[in-house]
Amino acid sequence: MKKEWIIDSPSSSEKSLIKKLLISRGIKTEEEIREFLNPLEMQLTSPNAFSDMKKTVERLSRAIENKEVIIIYGDFDADGVTSTSILYKTLKHLGADVHYFIPDRENEGHGFDKKALIKLMTTIKPKVIISVDCGISDVDAVKFINSFKIIDVIITDHHEAPEVLPEAYAIINPKAPNSLDASLSTKQIEHLTYLAGCGVAFKVAQALLEKYEKTEFVYEILPFVAVGTIADIVPLLGENRYFVTKGLELISRGKHEGLKILLESAGYDITKGVTSENIAFGVAPRINASGRLDTVESALKVLISDNMQEVQMAVNTLNELNKIRQTLCQEIFAQADAMVQKEGNKYPAIVLADEGWHIGIIGIVASKLVEKYYKPTFLMTYSEET
Repeated sequence: MKKEWIIDSPSSSEKSLIKKLLISRGIKTEEEIREFLNPLEMQLTSPNAFSDMKKTVERLSRAIENKEVIIIYGDFDADGVTSTSILYKTLKHLGADVHYFIPDRENEGHGFDKKALIKLMTTIKPKVIISVDCGISDVDAVKFINSFKIIDVIITDHHEAPEVLPEAYAIINPKAPNSLDASLSTKQIEHLTYLAGCGVAFKVAQALLEKYEKTEFVYEILPFVAVGTIADIVPLLGENRYFVTKGLELISRGKHEGLKILLESAGYDITKGVTSENIAFGVAPRINASGRLDTVESALKVLISDNMQEVQMAVNTLNELNKIRQTLCQEIFAQADAMVQKEGNKYPAIVLADEGWHIGIIGIVASKLVEKYYKPTFLMTYSEET
């Protein structure tokens, strides 16, 4: 497919090239331009902009003070892993009895899994389950947890909300109906809807740290927010610009040892500064490779462990998994591409299946086929067991 550049000619008589570019992207007022170009001077929206935030902080602080068990229920991609790390490190810092659980991509899938929940309820026996980067669509699973009448479920997520929401104790999701303060401006609401799961988790952490007057700890978790925000490819607008700018600055200063070691193992010298490209191509694929091919335990250790020997071993594991991921991608792409060419590439969409393809890899290969053929692509694998 031939591509053609179409340059929009703004009606503005602005002479500055930078301002012309910003205006063409919808950033027009002096305030918007200043905020875009100087994200570290931005005033962050209060976490209490979320309607259920006070309720969430009240329940989590009660759990902290009464030593009730809290489980963070995450997701297996880079956004989910960083979101889990943000809340885990924060709750640990505040003295909570906190555990985490991230489902297996192949066996348990995205969101709450009932079998996993039963195991958690019978072994760890939580009083609070808080989701990160998932949960907003899990109506039946939340109803199942509520039936025991001993656990409060808090959902933090950023995905599109269904018409019927789960009956959770609290929901922190900027895209859920009535989830934000009605007095917010349109611009504030828009910026909050840009947040990745890690950005929403950060808002919860921010609110907790404000309650306990330990706000300096935000600089310990902002590197995670930067990584998750970049990895999830959300718009780098609004508060996301602050999160990424500040997080990258902290990483380049060696604020997080695990990320420093991981970046160096990928061939980057952080003393020269860390860019979003370094994270997108050096860190995110390695974290995602663990979730695609194995458990995310190694990725979590890189982010939350204070044992440098353990961190180094986890980095080695991530690098090995990333190499395997690259090899599998090349092999499956070659097979899928050969199938497309064999049938003559004559259909309006590409739909292929092979029982030998790895479930954690076919999404990447589908994207590569889209890039090559500019067609909607659907790849499937098959399992006798499931």
